Amino acid sequence: MAVSDGERAVVSRYATLDEPAPSLWLRAGERYVCHEGECRMIESDLASTVIVASESLTTEPGWTEVPQNHLVLIDADRSVELRAVGCT
Repeated sequence: MAVSDGERAVVSRYATLDEPAPSLWLRAGERYVCHEGECRMIESDLASTVIVASESLTTEPGWTEVPQNHLVLIDADRSVELRAVGCT
């Protein structure tokens, strides 16, 4: 599930069953560009682009698999935090 208020977003990778949650991948950088069929993220210390996808979009390094039962919190400044969640 993903929700946004237009500035911030929360994306979840969560399952309550004993089966793994579907995969979720994260990539942050300056911008994502495609040229002549090759796509990549341009690196930067300050992320202005954050991509959350069901699978990594390229084979380039830098994609992070979101752990099961975690939230991806993306703030207005594009900072990213992973936060564990669970049933109590």
